This record gives sequence, C-alpha cells and structure tokens, in this order.
Amino acid sequence: MEPVAKSYRELLSKYNLSKVAMCKKINVAKQTLDNILNGVSLPGMKIIYKTLEEFPEVDPTWLITYKGEMIPNEDNNSKCLKEVERLKKELETVTKLAQAQETILKLMKSQIDFNRHVDE
Repeated sequence: MEPVAKSYRELLSKYNLSKVAMCKKINVAKQTLDNILNGVSLPGMKIIYKTLEEFPEVDPTWLITYKGEMIPNEDNNSKCLKEVERLKKELETVTKLAQAQETILKLMKSQIDFNRHVDE
C-alpha cells in the first residue's frame, strides 16, 4: 500500500471521520478519496495543501511518506513556541531601537535647523 494511502487511512481513524466527512473537509469527490485510500492514485498538491490546512498539526512529511510521527511530539512544539517567543522579543527590541534612532535623527535635524537659524 502506498505510504500516502496509509497516512490518509490513519487520519480518518485518528479524527474519527467518515469518508464523506473527510471529502467535505478537503473538498474532494468520494471517488478521489477512495482512489487515494486504495493506493490507486496519489493526491495532488491541492489535496495535500487542503489536508494540511484542515489539519495544521499534522506533519507534512508524515502525510506524504508515512515516516515519523503524524503529530510531532510536544517537545518539538514547545521548542518551536519558545523560539517564536524569543524572536518576538528580539523583534520588539529591534523595533524600539529603530524608533529611538528615528527620534535621535529628528532631534539632530532640529538642532541643525536651530543652529542655522541662530547663525543667520
């Protein structure tokens, strides 16, 4: 059986979905899903994209290859979330520095304009 067929079968089982419910979720005809589940045909990119859109927690590599875990373990998710938080803080710092630099430039321009006015 095709790895992707195994993945789709496991998706149905894990989320307790009927074929009809899955077809509605990913917007495909029942025959198309049957062909995928039976290994007759592979899903196209639109179907894979829609599947991942409907099940964002599912690992794309697993969906296509049936290797690894369907849903990456929480340790990986936690690491990713921590990295996102770190990057958010870094972005806030950079934004504050850019705003401070802009304020300094405005003050310097005002000082230059003032000095020109005094010299006249």
